[in-house]
Amino acid sequence: MLELFFFLLRYTPFWAIPLIFISGEFGLRYFLKKKRPVYIFCLGVIFFSFLFLAFYFYAGGPEKSVRYIIKMFVLNEWSL
Repeated sequence: MLELFFFLLRYTPFWAIPLIFISGEFGLRYFLKKKRPVYIFCLGVIFFSFLFLAFYFYAGGPEKSVRYIIKMFVLNEWSL
């Protein structure tokens, strides 16, 4: 399970950017149809994807983002 999370973190731009565009399109459609719960869900997906994408660029790319998470949460020491 942890390997799957690291895989998704390493390849964040390949899933986050399409999710932002797809959710934005559907969110706009459901906003115009006045379907508030679906619109809020689409906004949540956009926010979640943007958050992961911002972290990806903040950490410095694929390998550094995984190493940053390993240092912070898994090993609990910053000496690597």
